[in-house]
Amino acid sequence: MSLPIGVTECWVLVARHLLDGGDEKANEEEEERHRVSHHAKKDRLRSFFNLMMTCRLLYHDLPWALPKWYLRQVAMPANANIPAFSRHSVTPDFLFRTQWLDSFQEEVTTVQPQPQPQPQPQHADDDEPEQSTPAQRAGISSMPPAKLKAWLETRFLVYSWLGVTWDATFCMYLCDAVSDASSFSPSFRNDFARFGRLKFVTLQRLELWASRDPPQQQQQHLQPKQDDDDEDDDEDEDEEEQGAPSAHTSHVAVQQARSNVSSAATDGAAQHAEALADTRAEHSSLPVSPTPATSATTPATLASSAATTAAPILKPAVVSLVIQHATQDAITRLDHSLGVLGHPQVEFLEISATSRIPVLRLRNIDWLELRTSGPVDRLELTRVNRVSWNPASEQQTRIHGQFGGVRDVELLGFGESRLEHIDALEGVPCVTLNNCPRVTNLGPLKRAQTVKLYRSNASDLSAVSNVPEVHLVSLPNASMEALTLRSTRVWLKHLHSLTNTLNVPNATTIRVIDCHNLQRIVCGDGTGHDAVGHSRDGDSDGDVIGAGGVHLSLLRVRGCPRMKTLPSFEHADIVDIDIDLEGESLQRLCQRVDTIILNKPASLSHRIQQALHTLPPHVRVKICDFSTGLLANPLPPCVATLKCKMYSSSLDVHHYAPHVRHLSAVGMGHRRSLQGVDKLPHLKHVFAGLCTIFAKFDGCRAVSVVDCPGHITINAAEAVYAVHGEVRSLTNVANAELQNMDERTNPYSTRNVATCRVLESHINSLAPFAGVQRLLLEKCTFDSLDYMPARLTTLRLHNCRMKTRRHKWPDVVLVDRSREEMLTIIRRLMPASALRADGDDGHDVDAGYTVS
Repeated sequence: MSLPIGVTECWVLVARHLLDGGDEKANEEEEERHRVSHHAKKDRLRSFFNLMMTCRLLYHDLPWALPKWYLRQVAMPANANIPAFSRHSVTPDFLFRTQWLDSFQEEVTTVQPQPQPQPQPQHADDDEPEQSTPAQRAGISSMPPAKLKAWLETRFLVYSWLGVTWDATFCMYLCDAVSDASSFSPSFRNDFARFGRLKFVTLQRLELWASRDPPQQQQQHLQPKQDDDDEDDDEDEDEEEQGAPSAHTSHVAVQQARSNVSSAATDGAAQHAEALADTRAEHSSLPVSPTPATSATTPATLASSAATTAAPILKPAVVSLVIQHATQDAITRLDHSLGVLGHPQVEFLEISATSRIPVLRLRNIDWLELRTSGPVDRLELTRVNRVSWNPASEQQTRIHGQFGGVRDVELLGFGESRLEHIDALEGVPCVTLNNCPRVTNLGPLKRAQTVKLYRSNASDLSAVSNVPEVHLVSLPNASMEALTLRSTRVWLKHLHSLTNTLNVPNATTIRVIDCHNLQRIVCGDGTGHDAVGHSRDGDSDGDVIGAGGVHLSLLRVRGCPRMKTLPSFEHADIVDIDIDLEGESLQRLCQRVDTIILNKPASLSHRIQQALHTLPPHVRVKICDFSTGLLANPLPPCVATLKCKMYSSSLDVHHYAPHVRHLSAVGMGHRRSLQGVDKLPHLKHVFAGLCTIFAKFDGCRAVSVVDCPGHITINAAEAVYAVHGEVRSLTNVANAELQNMDERTNPYSTRNVATCRVLESHINSLAPFAGVQRLLLEKCTFDSLDYMPARLTTLRLHNCRMKTRRHKWPDVVLVDRSREEMLTIIRRLMPASALRADGDDGHDVDAGYTVS
C-alpha cells in the first residue's frame, strides 16, 4: 500500500523543510551560523528518520520519494569549502556507517540459520529476569527467514538511496559479499550497483571485495602485501587471520555498531515488514520499495545472469579509497579491481607514493589527493573533479601528462618543489599554486576561471588580470606601482609590493587585507560620478567617493594604513573596514550600505561613535575589537553586533548596548563582571569568556560560556555550549554541550533537553540530567548509575571511568530501552570486581560494546 497521489509530495516538502533547516535562518548573522554546532545536522537527520518512522506508509514510501543521495546533499553542499588533505570532511561521520538497523530491529539476525552461540560468562546478575527486546515487542524476531531477508535488503537499500556510505571492512551485513554475493537477491545487487556507496580503507580491502577467490585463498594471496594495510588496526588484523566472521560474530558486531537514531514506530512494524517481505518474496526480481528506474527482468537478462551466477560480486555505484605506499603495481591493481566492479564512480581517492611512478593514469574521480615522495613521470587524469597534489621535491620541472575533464587543480609545493612549467594545466578552470616558488610563467592560466597564488615568486601578473576570480597572497617579487585586475572577485593579502593604486573596474567582491603600501582602490570606470550625478574628484582627500553604477557585494579593507579613502561605488551590501572615517563621511557611506563592520582602530574612534547616532535606521552596524573602557554613551539601535574586550571591572551591557542582538564579551583581567545581559530584549546569540555572570537567558537562540563563574540558567535555546561554566539549569534546550565540569559546576536541573553531551567532566550524580532525552557521556568520571534518568531515549558511554575505582565503564550505545534494560546491560558488561563495593583490584578493565 502506498500513500495517495499528492500526499507523498506534501510529505516530501515537509521532509525537505526538516533537512534544510527551514528558511527562517537564511538571513542569520554570520557569527551565529558559525556558532551553531555541527550536531544540528545530526538533529535534522534524526528528525527526518523520526518522521519516516511515524507510520508504515511513510516508512515505506517517503525515502524513495526523495532524490537519490539527498541526505548527503544536505550534509555536504556542492559548494562546501573543504580544505586540502581533509578526507574525513568529504563525508561527515554520521553518513559513514558500519551498520544501519532501525532501532526496533533488535536481534533480527538471530532468526537466520547460524551456528549455536558460545556459552556466555556468568555475571553476578545473570539470574535477573530477561527483558523483552524491541524486536520481540514488535514481533519481528518471529518472521520467517525468507521474509526477513527480503525486508532487511529493502531497508538496507533505503539507507543507501538516502546517501549513506558503508564501511566495507566493518559492515557485517555486507561481509558475506566478500566471498559470495549470491546471498543477496538479484534485485538487491542491481539496485546496489545503481546507488550503493562503499568506503575501503586500503587497496587490499578493495581487492578482497572484487576477488572471486574463496576467503582462505584470498588471505594467502594477499598476505605478502603488507604495505597497503598499514593503517588497519588490530581488529582488522584479527579479522584477516580468522577469515569471514561467523553469523554469531556478525550479530555481536551488529549490536556493537548500531545506529543511535531514535524510532517512533515500533507498533505495527512486524506487520509492515511481513507485507514488504511477502511482496519481495513473490517477485524476487523486483524490489519491495518503489526504487526509481528499476528495469524489468526479461528472459534474455535471466539467461545472461545465469551464466555469471557462479560467483557474483556485489558492485557499488560509488567507492572511496585510501592507498598508502603506492607503487606502479598498486596503480595497476587498482585499475583492475575497479574494472571488476564495473568502474564505479570514485568519490574520494587518496594516494601516498614513496617511490617513482612511471605512469599514473586515473579517471572518474570526484576528489583525488596525491602525496608523492618520488617523481611521477607522467600524470594522465580523465574526468576528475578536483585534484590536490603535493609533488615530491625531486619532481620534474615540467608536468608531463593530460588533464582532460579536470575542473580544479591544487599544487602544494611547500617551498621545495622543482616544478617550473605548468603548461599541462592550460584549460583547467580552477588552479591553485600554493608555495610553488619556481613557477613564474602564469601564461597557461590566462583562460582559467579561478586562479589562487599563495607565496609565489611570479612577477608578471598580466596573464591572470582577466581571470574572473583571482587570489593573490604573499607575492614578494610582484613589485608594481599600480595593478589592474578586471576580475569580478578579487582577494589580495600581504601584497606589500603594491605601492599605489589597485584598479578593479569589474569587481563586485573585494577583499584587501594587510597591503601596507596600498594607497587607493578604484572601482568602475573611475569617472567619479555618484548616483545623483554629483561630480567628485577621484584624487580628492574626501573619505568617501560615490560612483554611479558600481554595486558591490562585499568591500573588505583591513590593515592598509596608507589608505585614507574608500573606493567609489553606488551601493554595497557589506562594507568591512578599519579606516577611521570622518563623521560626515560615515553618514554618506551608510546611505549606500546595508551592513557596515567597524574594526579597530575605526571601532575605537569617538567621532565614529558619535556619528552612529545619525545613521539611517536601515543600516546594520557590527562593532568588533571594541574596548569597553571607551564607552561613554549608550550605542544606538543600529548596532546589532558588539564584540568587546572588558578592561573595566564590570560592564552593564543593557545600559550601553540595549539593542544588541549578537554579543561577544571577553574579560581581560581578573574578576570582570558582565551585567544586564539577560535584560537585552533582542539578544539572539551570546558568547562570554573569562567573566562572572549571574543571568537567566530566556529565548536566546545560542549561548556559549567559557570559564565563567556565577549562576546561569537557560530557557528556550537551540544551542548551549559551556566549558567550565556554571550553568545551573537547562530548560527547553535542543542541544547542550557541557565540558570540563567539576563537582562545583555540575548543573542542578534539566527539563525538556533534547540532547545533552557531557565531555571530560566529573559528575557527582546523574540525577540533574532527569530532563534529558539523549544523554551522551564521553571521557567522564562518575561512580554510580543509580539516578539514571528514567525517560532516556538514548544513552551513550564512551571512555568513561569510575572516580573512586580505576575501572572503566563499558562503551555502549543504548537506544529505546527502558531504564531497567539499560542498567541490566551495563552491569552485565562490567567486570565482576567493579560491581563489588570493595572490588578495586588495581587494574584497568576495558570493555567495548555497542548495544542498541
